[in-house]
Amino acid sequence: MNKKEMSLHAFAEKTKEWMQQYLGDTYTVSIVDLKKNNGFTRKGLMIQDNIYNISPTIYLDDYYERI
Repeated sequence: MNKKEMSLHAFAEKTKEWMQQYLGDTYTVSIVDLKKNNGFTRKGLMIQDNIYNISPTIYLDDYYERI
């Protein structure tokens, strides 16, 4: 698959679906748009642990650029 076949949003949706299926019900995976200090907005996956108070974000922009 290449960028012409998939937008960043579609890439994020597919990645979210796969990650949610992989992690199961213990985690909640959501797509977030975060504005950084330099004014850029980055699209990421926020993974929230439903038991502990941790929620890392994986930025998808660089991964999208590689396809």
